[in-house]
Amino acid sequence: MSARVCCGSLTALALLVALGAAGPARAAEALPEGGWKPLRVGMLPVRSYVRTPDDIFQEHAGAARLREASGLWQRRIERALAGLDMVRLTPSTDALKRTLERTRHREATALARERYTLGVERYRALATEEAIVQLQRAAELYAEAQGDIAEAREVAEVQMYLGLAYLERGDRNAAHMAFRQMWLLDPGRYVDKGYYPEVVEQAMAGALVDLTRLSDKARLRFPAEQLSRLAADAKLDVWVMALIDGSVSEPVLVVSIFDTRSRIVVLDARVPLSEDGDGPEAEDLLERELSAWHACAVEADDRPLVRRWIQPRWSVDLGYTHTLFLRHSSTRSLFHSPGMGLAVSWQSRSALHVFVDFTQMVSAPDGNRDLLDSFVTSRLAAGAGLTGGSRRVRAFIQAGVEVGVTFTDIEMSTDPDCKHFGSEHPRCKGYFRQDSPAAWLGLAFDTGLRVGLGDTWYLMGRVGFTAYVASDALVGRLNFPVGLTLGVGSRF
Repeated sequence: MSARVCCGSLTALALLVALGAAGPARAAEALPEGGWKPLRVGMLPVRSYVRTPDDIFQEHAGAARLREASGLWQRRIERALAGLDMVRLTPSTDALKRTLERTRHREATALARERYTLGVERYRALATEEAIVQLQRAAELYAEAQGDIAEAREVAEVQMYLGLAYLERGDRNAAHMAFRQMWLLDPGRYVDKGYYPEVVEQAMAGALVDLTRLSDKARLRFPAEQLSRLAADAKLDVWVMALIDGSVSEPVLVVSIFDTRSRIVVLDARVPLSEDGDGPEAEDLLERELSAWHACAVEADDRPLVRRWIQPRWSVDLGYTHTLFLRHSSTRSLFHSPGMGLAVSWQSRSALHVFVDFTQMVSAPDGNRDLLDSFVTSRLAAGAGLTGGSRRVRAFIQAGVEVGVTFTDIEMSTDPDCKHFGSEHPRCKGYFRQDSPAAWLGLAFDTGLRVGLGDTWYLMGRVGFTAYVASDALVGRLNFPVGLTLGVGSRF
């Protein structure tokens, strides 16, 4: 049995078939100009989790056979993946080597080993609390360096001593979780009977039983966030994970495939095995599962197999905007202009895009009340720009022409007599008034980021600046608005 999430290529394949029926030229038009792009697949080490509580002291013969069979299935799965079209396989040793070669990995691992050594020394000196602090820090440093994948046995040692320290402190729940993590990282571990006190042996055995009863060890062993970070380091699209689970008499090969682009498990297959870890039908069943996944996974030019014009080209942004006029010659201080912004853009096949941006804002009086009353401004900008980045984070820069219109009179004065007696009084000397409607015309510049929340929605932030060049007297009084916009957007 298996569970799959098809990536949408079956629908695209149906479209290609329909286009092919309409003629070779139409079918060729549906394929991206860049051709087919190989799927970068990484394979993680296969481990056997078939254990019983008695196995913590001496390896059961059946468990030993299944442990040896894990290496056989490692090679079989890698061979099957390598035989699929448009798949570029990175074996587990190569994927881990890429991680080990990173400077940050080496530095964090070296610090983790130092903390582990200090923790063991403090534990043996009966300084339990200090030992826990050092060992917890070692575990954190290993996690930063992806050490639970590259140095699983070292991290299992850290978890073992953490469990011992927690038991010494009397925290059985924390000790249970640490021992369970130890077995999860190093399922082939054994201890000498009588080396540890009976309470420790019972705690270790209980943690092993708890682990064997869990049905989803792959997700527990390799969390999605960790796989995504590791894939970024190794430059991979997909991770393939496999383990042997079940019992000695009824073992099962569990194969999971994590797609880093969608951040979900797209295949979760369970292949029954014989007691020796093999089986005449197991390999054929595995190949069928991988072929079914492969039909949904291959993409062309990092996009589904559909016409490029079907891909989302339009974007709509909606957000809160806050603006300040840098030139405010008739007021002694800045005044704030909150409002709402709506932007629509169209992305071409290249990095170029065109946009229309509308902002409605209200300028409120400053602290000195030099702006005598609020006024409302409607701003409309249109232009073009450039967009680039990854699927998740994209940056843009754009420029265009902006027209600002106010249908509210603007009155400003720094003269106390004008404020007290009114603009018509003889003592009022410093007063500016712009009757509505009034307009500005200038050049607008924007830069910002869009951070994806999925295939459709994203968070948006941008900073804009406008230089007005024509508007009669207003250019010298109010000019150079700079604004920050924060909001959400959608692609379609």
